[in-house]
Amino acid sequence: MKLLYLSLTLFYCFSIFSKDKLQYPVSEIPKNLKEGANSVVRYDNMVIDITAVDEMTITSKFVITILNSKGEKSVRLSQYYAPERRIELLEAIVYNEYGEKVKKIKENDFNDYSTASGYTVATDNRVLDYEYKSGKFPYTIEINKKTTTANTAFMPSFYFLGRYSQGVEYASITINNPNEFGIRKKNINFKDFDIKEKENTSSTIKYSAYDIEPVAYQKRAPSSFFPFVKFSLNEFTLIDTYGKANNWADFGKWRYDALIKSRQELPQTTINHISRLVENAKTDIEKAKIIYKYVQ
Repeated sequence: MKLLYLSLTLFYCFSIFSKDKLQYPVSEIPKNLKEGANSVVRYDNMVIDITAVDEMTITSKFVITILNSKGEKSVRLSQYYAPERRIELLEAIVYNEYGEKVKKIKENDFNDYSTASGYTVATDNRVLDYEYKSGKFPYTIEINKKTTTANTAFMPSFYFLGRYSQGVEYASITINNPNEFGIRKKNINFKDFDIKEKENTSSTIKYSAYDIEPVAYQKRAPSSFFPFVKFSLNEFTLIDTYGKANNWADFGKWRYDALIKSRQELPQTTINHISRLVENAKTDIEKAKIIYKYVQ
């Protein structure tokens, strides 16, 4: 009897443990979010920590259930990086219909590409990308990202609804600004959606939304139909260049003084070097090709 009791106890504990391991079963998605949907965002949370005028950390967790082949267009398995933008975390976990883990995609599984194509100037910007195709629906992908950047001039916008035929269970964004740098924000297309601004202080901004039903494709609908919010700092850094934009006058002055003024004239050494490069060119087109290659 003792052995039987112990066996039953172990079986019960194992069942509880296994159940706790299940994540995002499709059966838990509300019916109204699945009707007419190709995908359903289960959880979309972004946290932006502004620790200095030249340091910003972006942490996100994005969980989406793919209901059919059309929904696979919603999967965002990529991350850009550059010398001033570092990837701290990048991983994805795939779950089956019942919430059982079937695959884990680590950062070193991603393909590494340059963002420069064959016809653009050279750039240090790169992207990690991974294409996942299940072939069996529905399934769920959890994507975890964390990046740190010195470029605070460009804060990410947050989209509460990414595309047509997509339901959203929960979406939120939080900005932590302990040094209380001035932040401007703009809400776009909030009118027809239940999006709440949970907090709006000099040190914290938070928005959240629940249960956004799928929107059917509308022919000739405006391109900016979906709700999103934009943010920008009054003081910022762009590639080691400090800037200020409390108003349009400040922004224009910074743009001219920092980005344009000192770059109007070529140094004589550069002029001499390019002159030597093109001295044997027979046509202007040939000169242009030589200079273009030099600039790259």
